[in-house]
Parts: sequence; structure tokens; C-alpha cells
Amino acid sequence: MEPCNPSFIPQSSTVSALYDDLRVASRCIRLVRVHALAETATEDAPIQCQVYVADLDASPVYTTLSYVWGTYSSPPDRVLCNNIPVPITSNCHSALRHLRTINGSFDVWIDAICINQENREEKHQQIGLMGDIYSQASQTFIWLGAGSSTTDRVMGFLNRVEHLQYFFEQGDVDKPVLRKLRSWAAQLFYTKNRYRWDRSTLPHQTSRKSVTKIESESTKCTEDELADFLNCAWISRIWTYQEFLFSSNCFLVCGHAMASMHRIQYHIIYLANAHDRLEHDLRPWLAIIFTRDMYRVRATRARDYNSPLLDYWRFWYKVTQDHLYWFYTLKLLILYAISIVILLPYRTLIPEMSINVSTVLVVVGVVFLVALVTQALLFVWAAVQSTLTHTSYDIGLRYRLPPSDLTGTKSYLQSSFHGRILEILCTRNATEPRDMSFGLDSILRRNAANSDSLVVNYSLSQAEVYSQLTRHFLQETNSFGVLEMAAQRHCPGAPSWIPDYSQKLEYPSGPTDGHDATNGCKAYYRFHPDDPQILIVKGYIGKTVTIVKPLEQDPRPQAKQPSHEPRYYIETAICKGTSYQQAQVGDKVALIAGMDVPVIVRGDGHAVKLVAPAILQYKFATNKIDGTYSRNIMLGHAWNNYDRDRRRKWVQEQRDIGVKDVDALELDPAVYLDDVLIS
Repeated sequence: MEPCNPSFIPQSSTVSALYDDLRVASRCIRLVRVHALAETATEDAPIQCQVYVADLDASPVYTTLSYVWGTYSSPPDRVLCNNIPVPITSNCHSALRHLRTINGSFDVWIDAICINQENREEKHQQIGLMGDIYSQASQTFIWLGAGSSTTDRVMGFLNRVEHLQYFFEQGDVDKPVLRKLRSWAAQLFYTKNRYRWDRSTLPHQTSRKSVTKIESESTKCTEDELADFLNCAWISRIWTYQEFLFSSNCFLVCGHAMASMHRIQYHIIYLANAHDRLEHDLRPWLAIIFTRDMYRVRATRARDYNSPLLDYWRFWYKVTQDHLYWFYTLKLLILYAISIVILLPYRTLIPEMSINVSTVLVVVGVVFLVALVTQALLFVWAAVQSTLTHTSYDIGLRYRLPPSDLTGTKSYLQSSFHGRILEILCTRNATEPRDMSFGLDSILRRNAANSDSLVVNYSLSQAEVYSQLTRHFLQETNSFGVLEMAAQRHCPGAPSWIPDYSQKLEYPSGPTDGHDATNGCKAYYRFHPDDPQILIVKGYIGKTVTIVKPLEQDPRPQAKQPSHEPRYYIETAICKGTSYQQAQVGDKVALIAGMDVPVIVRGDGHAVKLVAPAILQYKFATNKIDGTYSRNIMLGHAWNNYDRDRRRKWVQEQRDIGVKDVDALELDPAVYLDDVLIS
């Protein structure tokens, strides 16, 4: 549910009366019955509806609509609800008009009509029911906008899933997974399609020739057309994420074209493995597909997550990696053959060298083997995975990777459920900033050990809403991804450890990105007993920043910059690296237990404020810190030195006060690490 500001249309007295006559309470909701078009009517005929109240506990049969509000036209479009004209946005009106043509008469829950947008208490109550509303719906229509010939082709392309027969019985996603997967057949299929030897399941490269060729075909599209389709507004909104997550039977609808998401999600997974150029465009779709799947199998940790959908990813990842391995092997074989053909004629030109056929074969063969071994090392993990997979399938076993091992998946598939929610907060947006929290309310409540800290209340300020959301993440995850987000942008009017979720943020770094500045140390936190605005963590504050200057940006328009926000070069007495613009000379570098990257902090009385995350390295190959040489800050070597030093000092302090056998104690680092107060 997404309020449409600033162009909100005030209700007329008759519309207010409609809601007054159909009050909702407890677990009751309003539903809209859209009447079918009359036989003689055109598609543009007024939309006639009947609004009625239903009890969710009575299991009513209805559908739901997931869409982006958009804006009102002038004058606004209206639908007749119980003969009362109700203003709705142009996008909502277009969705109802197209769905009426597709479905005829149907019952639907749609927030713009079913919730009294001017009644704040009703909004709070109905938002709390949205998880049940979408999960109990028989179908959810994902409205992507009015169609065109281009979007019709893209929908046809996505709906043409021709690779399921290598994984599912009879190529049907509703059938069991094959006991023996057809890996080699899938390899041949992928190769033929990659090089266009057969009907392609990959989008065509954008060119005048390919565009002319596909214009007359309903199931082919170009890369640019597919990318534009994937980057629709729906995929970027916070409310649509929750709506999709709870829906069990989703259909993509674009214009008059409709396709089941149950099948399309497998094509998206295939494309993500088979088409590198679309990885950025496909990632948001992969995120919602796998997060919903993780939610449906009730897995909150990555190591507990296993499903046919994830196995399908692994299967095609293996196929594509095997293809690369054998493709480069074939290239080396061809090079080997060409080398022999070229060298053999010259063996008789210099008789005194006595070059014969066997010599040529041996020399070229040695070079070939060296190249082959080098290549094998580059692909060793894919090769091992391929061997294990083929062996287990060939003996008829239902092979699965161990639950704790997500080999063959991207790093963003290795995060916990709450970690995925953090990524969503970094990639989605809302018109009303507080909806960045409220739009996830049902998700967070259903996956929380304690959800009492979450309150949907539009009378709260943005800072208050974001504070309760951050406290919830700290409590549920016991990790500091939110602190790295807060260091990028903190919420105005809130402590520096509260992120501004309404801003564009980068997903927190981690070990999968090569960042582990505190060497996997547990996150420790507590709130100050006298000031709950102060967060107490464990760590240490290091050297002072002495230089801050902008990094040189690549002037090429298409060049990929290191971040969505320009990075700045920073330097201290012993290290250098990059950070954000807000870093200043005089700030300090801090390492905080549980954070995967260093942070820049600024003094604030007896506490410090988070300023920016940083990526640091030592100026020289080795730097002596506290008598010990360290190698790499980002891999935890500096933290190891600090941890070892603090433990040694703490042990000595205990000896000085008469504690015996202190060396034998298994110490929790929280006992001896220093407190850092963050305001």
C-alpha cells in the first residue's frame, strides 16, 4: 500500500459515506467486485464495481493487485463503487480496465479502494493484515503497466521456458525433480542456444539486423528491450516487495499479456547464469524470487535454505561453468593443432637442428599441458563441483549440496533472511519515507522472535520510525550491517547509528566480498543505561585522518564508477584507502567488533559519531603496530593484533589482583575488549 503524495485527491462526502457504511474491524477487509463488460461495451467503458466487507477468517475467495500507485490524471480517473465515483490513480485505473478485459468479472483487494486512505487508524489496522490479505488470495496480479508490441514480445520470451526438461519430469515445474538430471543434454542445449545454432532462449543482441528479424516474432526480444522491461517501476518499490513475498500464486500482467510467475522465475534463473550482460538488471528479480522461496520453506539462515529453486540455480551454474571450462580447453586444443601444422613444414629447413615430428609434438604438447593445468586451476572449483554432481547423478542419487554450502551461488544468495531484507532496504524506495519501515511490517513481524518494538503509526516521526526499525534489526540479527548503512547516511534527527533508509545506500560488505576487518568477531552491543540514544559496542579507535581528497573519476560516460556516490581518498599515518565525502581531516579510524569494514568516526564529547565506512590498506608492505607486524586491515590482521594485545593486558590485570589459573579460562571477547560509545 503506497500513499500517493503530493497529488492526493481529497474525498468527497459521498466517498466518505461509502467507507462509513462499510466499516472494517478485527480481521475484516473490504473487497471490490469488478463487473464484466457488457457485450456491446468497449474497453474504455466506465468500470462498475461493488464494494463489500468480508471476514478473512471465513476464507473468502478473492484476488489481489500488486502495482505502483503512480499519479492522478487531470481530471482524475474514477471507478463507480456502489454507484459512487471514487477517484483512483491512472495506473490503478489502467490495471482494472485491462484485468476486466482478461478476467471478466472478478473480486479483488486493492488498497486504493479497500482502505480509507484518510482514516489513519484504519490504515494502521489494515496494514497489519496485509500479510494475511496477500497470503490468502487465490491469485495476485502483478501489474507492470500498459502494454505495447515490445512488451508483448518480452512477455512471450519470458514465458517460453524450454530448459525445464533437463531438471523436472516432463519439463513441468509442478512435477518432481528428475532422479538423474540430464546434465550433458543441458550442456548441449546451452551451447546450441549460446551460439544461435538453435532456437534461442537468450535475448538477441541489439542491432538493426536482429531488431528487424524479431519484430514479426512474438517470443523474441533484444537485450535492451528485456533490460527496459526488467527495470520497471514495480521492482523498485518497497510495498510491492512485501506483496510478492506473501503471494503464493502470482501472475505478471503487462497490457493484455499475462504469464505465471511460477514458470517465469525459472527462466530468470536460467538467464542469470547464461547471460552475464543482464546480471545487473536481473539481480532485483533474483532477490525477490529467492527471498520468497526462502520464506516459503521457513528458512531464516542461509545454511538451512534448500529447495528445488535453489537446486535449479546450482544446476545451471554448473552447466555454464562446465561450458566455460570445456570451451577454453577446446581453444587450447585448436591452438595445439595449429601450432603443429605451422611448425612441421619448418623442420626440414634447418637440417642440422634435426627437428622431427616427435620433437614438435613434445614441445608443443608441454606448452599445451602447462596451459591446460593453468586453466584447470582457474576452474578448479567448478571442475570439482561438476565431477561430484555428475558422479552422484549418474549413480541415481538425488544430489544436493550440503545445507551449509551454497557453492555455485552469488554472494547475495548466501545471506540470512534478515540480511536479504537489508539488501531490499538498499535497493527499493517509497514515496512516503516512513513506508520504508511500514512496508515491511508484516514480513518483519512474521520472522521475528519479538516484534513488540515494531509499531505502525503514521503519527511517529521519520527518526522515530527508523529508530525502532534499526533496534529491531540489531535485536533479531545481532549483526552490524545496519551500522555500516548508518555510516553511509544517518537519519536526520536521530543518533548516528540510525540509517536513513530513504536514501540510496550500498548493501553492507562482508566476507564474501573479501572484507572481514574484525576476523569474524561477534557483534556486541548494549544501550547506555542513562541515555538510550547511545549505543555501546566493542572495538578500538585508531589513527587520525590526515588527508581527504576526491578520487579521480573515469571521464568516460559508460565507465562503471566504484560506487553510486563518489569515493574520497583518505590517509592516516599508517594506512590509506577510500571513504565517503563526509570524512574530514581530524576524524579517526575505528574497528568495531562485528563490522566487516573499518569506519571513520568523529568525536562527540565522551562518545563518537559514525561518519563513513572505509576500505583501507597499509601504506607499506608491513607496518609495525604495538610491536607486531600486520599485513592486511581488511582481512582482520590489525584486529588480531589488537585482540591479542587486549587479552594479554586483561590476563595480566587479573593476575595482579590475585586471580589464579586465568590462562585456562575460555574468555568471551566482550570481557576484555574496549567499549566504544556511539552517539
